[in-house]
Amino acid sequence: SEPSISVALGLHPYFLSDHQAHHLAELEQLAKANLGQFIAIGECGLDRSIDNLDKQTLLFEGQIELANQLALPLIVHHRQSHDLIARSFKRCKPKYGGVIHAFSGSEQQASSYIKQGFKLGVGGVISYPRAAKTRKVLSAIEPQHLVLETDSPSMPLAGFQGQVNTPLKVRDVFAHLCELKGVIGDAKQQLAAELYDSCSALFLI
Repeated sequence: SEPSISVALGLHPYFLSDHQAHHLAELEQLAKANLGQFIAIGECGLDRSIDNLDKQTLLFEGQIELANQLALPLIVHHRQSHDLIARSFKRCKPKYGGVIHAFSGSEQQASSYIKQGFKLGVGGVISYPRAAKTRKVLSAIEPQHLVLETDSPSMPLAGFQGQVNTPLKVRDVFAHLCELKGVIGDAKQQLAAELYDSCSALFLI
């Protein structure tokens, strides 16, 4: 079948300096006017490398509320902020799960997200031996709790630094995940099907 593109809408902390309070209302209006045309709210989240965590938190929790209102999952960005995200989730509990984009964290953090209905985004980071902690955690997670991603054009895989990253690299991410999990032969097809089903179930596609 022909490839298709599904869209998510969100206010990313990378563009925090451009975001105004009224943008939340505009995001809500845009989302409601285009119901059925997109599959998630995000990418949104919290990032300690960016100033003004109060403003980030306001926008993030506003988007959690919007996702709950529209019965949509979230695509969550994190950087040195799992603890802050946990606090936001306690104040404003996501009802429809989502993806923890480019997950890197502990086994305990992974388990907490999964219990709250989230799947862990597996991307190019697992191709780097230096990411031993993340590789170990993700190798032990069942496929129904994972989704594959490339974060193109960012986050190149090992060996491809300086080159344009594209969604086609998802095949390479899959190959690295198979290696991590010790999956070989016909079992690769089963793993691929389980990952496909995981993504389809989350985003209802």
